[in-house]
Order: sequence, then C-alpha cells, then structure tokens
Amino acid sequence: MRSPKSATIRWTGSLIAGWPLAVGVPGEEIGDHDYAGGVHIFKGRAGGLSGAGSQWFARNTRGVPGALTADEQFGGLVRLRDTDGDGTADLYVSGAGALRLPGSAGGITTVGATEYHAAPIDSFLQ
Repeated sequence: MRSPKSATIRWTGSLIAGWPLAVGVPGEEIGDHDYAGGVHIFKGRAGGLSGAGSQWFARNTRGVPGALTADEQFGGLVRLRDTDGDGTADLYVSGAGALRLPGSAGGITTVGATEYHAAPIDSFLQ
C-alpha cells in the first residue's frame, strides 16, 4: 500500500459481506503532484478483507478520466454502490469532479468510467 505524506481516514457506513472496501487517500503525493490523491480498493472475501489483489486508482491510472493535478485531493469522498443493479459495487469518487468507475466480477474497472453529475455523491445513503 502506498504511504501518503499525511492521511486521514474517515469511517462512515458499514461493510457488506463479499464487497470491497474503498479507502480514499486524498493526501497522496504522486510524482511531484502534492495532494493529487487516490483510492485503494481492498477485496472482500469470505474470511474478511484482504490486501491480496487490491487495486489502486488515481487520475494517472489508465482509463480514469481527467488529468493528474496537484491539490485535487482525488478520493476525498468515496462510495461503493450497486447503482446499475448488476450485483457488483460501482465506485463513486470525488476530486475536482465526481467519477463513476463500474464494478465487475473481477473488481472495480476503468472500462466505462465516466464523469458523474447526476446527484452529489455525499448525499448517497450511508
């Protein structure tokens, strides 16, 4: 797991058995971009959460819309919700703008990633 210069982890909500856990790291420095931010996804398994097969997403991740910039604080707010009804968690993440990264049987994917403007992700039910 990456080590940001400083990290604040705010826990709200609950874990859903078998679903991943999204941890926003808005203070992550990437290259020379302070507070660019990112999101770490830990896999939910029958025995609990695991770092094995975990995923990392930031603006410089292939398929993530938008440019990597300093002070964006990407991952300042993250939500996992099955909003398309396919039984997998979709990742909603804030930064300079909100994004939706679809879920799949293999985890979160950037295939079909889009900017998200429908509703503020901070208003999603906890």
